[in-house]
Amino acid sequence: MILPDEPIPEHLNMATYLADRQVAEGRGERVAYQTDDGPVTYTELAGLQNRYGNLLAAGGMEMENRVALILYDSQDLVAAFLGAMKIGAVPIVLNPYAPIDLYVYFLNDSRAKTLIIEDAIWQHLASRRAELKALKNVLVRGESGAEAASLSASLLGASPVLEPAPSHKNDMCYWLYTSGSTGLPKAVIHLHHDPYSCLQFSIPFCQFDESTFSFCFSKMFFALGLFTTVFLPLAAGAKALITQQRPTPAETFALLDRHQPTHFYCVPTFLNAMLQVPEVGENADLRFLRYCACGGEPLPSRVYQEWRERFGVEWCDIMGLTETTFIALGNRPGQVRPGSSGRPTPGTEARLVDDNGQEVPVGQEGHLLLKMDSIMSGYWLKQEKTRAVIAGEWLRTGDLYRQDEEGYFWFCGRSDDMLKTSGMWVSPLEIEGILMEHPAIYECAVVARRDTDGLDKVRAVVVLRAGYDETVQAELEKHLQGKLPRYKVPRWIEFADALPKTATGKIQRFALRQADREEMATSASAG
Repeated sequence: MILPDEPIPEHLNMATYLADRQVAEGRGERVAYQTDDGPVTYTELAGLQNRYGNLLAAGGMEMENRVALILYDSQDLVAAFLGAMKIGAVPIVLNPYAPIDLYVYFLNDSRAKTLIIEDAIWQHLASRRAELKALKNVLVRGESGAEAASLSASLLGASPVLEPAPSHKNDMCYWLYTSGSTGLPKAVIHLHHDPYSCLQFSIPFCQFDESTFSFCFSKMFFALGLFTTVFLPLAAGAKALITQQRPTPAETFALLDRHQPTHFYCVPTFLNAMLQVPEVGENADLRFLRYCACGGEPLPSRVYQEWRERFGVEWCDIMGLTETTFIALGNRPGQVRPGSSGRPTPGTEARLVDDNGQEVPVGQEGHLLLKMDSIMSGYWLKQEKTRAVIAGEWLRTGDLYRQDEEGYFWFCGRSDDMLKTSGMWVSPLEIEGILMEHPAIYECAVVARRDTDGLDKVRAVVVLRAGYDETVQAELEKHLQGKLPRYKVPRWIEFADALPKTATGKIQRFALRQADREEMATSASAG
């Protein structure tokens, strides 16, 4: 375990601190991952990591070059991520379920020189190859395509021995993309320093040790999944469960019962869905779970209480951002305040300020600012947005919170128009832009609506062009489903004669949210 006061080495390559260190310290035969293909030891992982690093280097990859990874969760994704990092390149884990248009944007925005991709996805992206100007090499996991090399064949010829690049702690380590108010995702740049710093407190905070067996429902393109599946278990010499499948709630209960992990990470929306499986839940014995934490969105008190009552499981709501590497606020076992995001993690400072930057008193709503050692260095090619969120050592999160007398923080909403559903940030402008592509739409606005379970979902309010009526709804839903990931598709599409606007013609989304809340409150009191 890392000591909290241990200085961060000036020269640091995070890859060597994970699997390589466990092998060097005699834990090579320990199982690092339980996968769909069976167990993977630390020695096997380190060897596969080195093969990936050598393969990338042989293809011309150098320090700071970007490597895009469009892979399903697997030992290959972990090894490719670590191998790129070890040679000083910068791995970017991308969502393997995203629309093809987004991949074109990701690859051109990042200027990735090498792409490692699933065959099933490459079959759809290959026709856009000419648009990817910076891309030099494509490695396909599965069958090789006409313009791509077979990954398995290439790995066979790569050496399992690799010297790490002499990375500095302030060299780029990895990127993740996160949505922004412009409608286009932003690349969050993390340095080798950031995960190392974050591990100092998160290993003890999350109760990780060599006996830990961790399972995160969220996939590794999501910050919660990446940290709890790669950084935390490998740094602690623990074991993690990786599955390529996207399990249903019932299948998740079966996975838990079969593997019996000690740690379980999830998002509140899915925890709520698991409660809707009574035939499984009646007989579920989850006493093997020692630590459970959820993040990505606030956990409703009702969901927390029902898990406690039905399964005897206490969920620790934690809050972090892609920009903070991992958690910044969190509840601890035995000290949970249902509905709260918890208190600042060790080494984290949190402030709540008003619109003028002045601290607000206890109990009053304010803008959340965070100060911690693992905050991103910035957004790639987004200087204005970086300056808008980083003020000296402080990160402006865009969240509104209030703090109680005991120091617990309570989420009050977003200070901009971003919304979060299923643990993922959603930009209204992205969805509105796609809606506006349909000839029936005159104008539209996308906002959040809280469902009966207390979870935010996407709601679209549209104004139709002349000649169209509400019978176009099914066509609009099909249009959206063909261009957006499932969690971004509006739960509700509602029709209006006009949208509320400012004097200058700007749509007032907050007015739609307020009117919706008032209408729902009136309906609830009438009922």
